[in-house]
Amino acid sequence: MVKHGGSLGEGLGTLAADLARLMAAGLKTVLVHGGGPELSSWSGRLGIRPRWRDGLRVTDEATLELAEMVLAGRVNRRLTTALGAAGLPAVGVAGVDGGLLELAPSAPEEGLGYVARVRGVQPALLETLLAGGFLPVVAPVGRVGGQTYNINADQVAAALAAALGATLVLLTDVPGVTAGGTWRTRLAPEEARALLASGEASGGMRPKLEACLEALARGAARVVIVDGRAPHALLRALGGGLEGVGTELAPAGAAQPVRGGWMEREGTEG
Repeated sequence: MVKHGGSLGEGLGTLAADLARLMAAGLKTVLVHGGGPELSSWSGRLGIRPRWRDGLRVTDEATLELAEMVLAGRVNRRLTTALGAAGLPAVGVAGVDGGLLELAPSAPEEGLGYVARVRGVQPALLETLLAGGFLPVVAPVGRVGGQTYNINADQVAAALAAALGATLVLLTDVPGVTAGGTWRTRLAPEEARALLASGEASGGMRPKLEACLEALARGAARVVIVDGRAPHALLRALGGGLEGVGTELAPAGAAQPVRGGWMEREGTEG
């Protein structure tokens, strides 16, 4: 399970090549994408001031309409087109397709507007696509009844990874997580919770750490936050070469990943 952050832009760099290597090795992979910077750009063009609370975008009616068009339309289509041009069988889907995501709307007192969290996953659509050799590319928008909602992409990726028992790799624009001013290659869950409680983890890192903790608690095989700008970041995340580029969340005493170990796990979800 790979989440491609919107802050990385639309240039895929070596990601397509890394995904091709994983699929050639028999690892089934799902790609979840963000698109926040492009959504903010379109909001600015239309005179809508972007707002955030605890790293989550406040989504009013106008922003929601843009989010559906930008995330499930422009960004998703560009990614699937670019991956297809690289020879990958990418298929674009959104959280509403096939009943994939079951959502819980945010409470009014949270002040987030039309934002929802993932309450459950019905993975049949993804399992069918993966069994057929496709690469699902998931846009973080969904629906409850007739109402569409914006969803944080990190939360979507975490929920899908947990439902599939997969490794979760969050590709972002920073070299992992800092604790006490030091970049960490490994972080215990209790340390991540302390960073959240103290406020040291702020902005967009908050929902990332919260998503990672949720994924681990609900059955994800492994969780890594890695700098997607680094060469072959995805392969390094799966192979354990995280020094200077990423952070793995793992309980104290957990076994270190073996470099190249992703090649040995053929037939498992990425």
